[in-house]
Amino acid sequence: MKFRGHGMPERHTGFTMVELMVVVACVSIMLTLLVPSLSAARSAVYRVVSAGHQRTIGQGLVMFTGGSNGRLPPSRVLLEDPLDLAELQRVYKPTFSFDGEGGYVKTAQLTPGDWYRHAHAIDSAQWGWDGLGHLYFGSFVPDPAVFYSPSHSGDHPYELYADSFIHRDSGLLPADHTIYSNYHFIGHLNEDGSEIRIEQDSSRVLVCDGLRTRSDLNHREGLNLLYADGSVHWLFCSPLASVLPAQPRGMDDPPKGRHNELIRSIFDGNFEEELGKQRRLNPDG
Repeated sequence: MKFRGHGMPERHTGFTMVELMVVVACVSIMLTLLVPSLSAARSAVYRVVSAGHQRTIGQGLVMFTGGSNGRLPPSRVLLEDPLDLAELQRVYKPTFSFDGEGGYVKTAQLTPGDWYRHAHAIDSAQWGWDGLGHLYFGSFVPDPAVFYSPSHSGDHPYELYADSFIHRDSGLLPADHTIYSNYHFIGHLNEDGSEIRIEQDSSRVLVCDGLRTRSDLNHREGLNLLYADGSVHWLFCSPLASVLPAQPRGMDDPPKGRHNELIRSIFDGNFEEELGKQRRLNPDG
């Protein structure tokens, strides 16, 4: 034992083992109380940012329709047979295939038709852009990150496709694979085949969070909805995953009718009614 002056023993300062255990226990209790609050705060921030992305998309849609006599960007999904509305989350699908010698050949001959009267839409469709992808190709929404939600934790994060958004003016070929965003687009046609005109119904939902599969849900508690008037509103509808397919449809599988109806109901304004019906039909998920 060391001695200080006057023969007094020197005492070592610091925490005892018991004190350390008490401190660790207190910190653990505080973390337990704080983590749920921090998680909820983060979810709320992500929801607001995601809503901001949808508003930017809405501005892009307004600019697009302003130059196309009020017509929305065309979606080849609505012209395909069989109809699979889950694919309205698609922003790009190749219209070519690589020939193995550094070049590529067209695999789909797109006919402009009445739905592609806008020159920009014809051009971008020939390059493979689809739905909301027309907004990127035409620089109406030049930042590809806008098409992705910061809260997405599923199969289609922005990082997966960041290098796939290639503009024709770059001199590089477009991507050789399908690109999905985190948002669902209404497309350009009504169910009866007539064109959608947003000036005729400002309360129409144009874009919502992805509904392709369960992993495409951006938020656990509900959906952000972009309306034709440019506003974004939150729709609480938890839990939603139980009525969505766990996996995307296979190439040889027919589209699921109930899934189509659920997606259509978002844009037709009777989503809560359709969601309730599907929950009753499949209560166990």
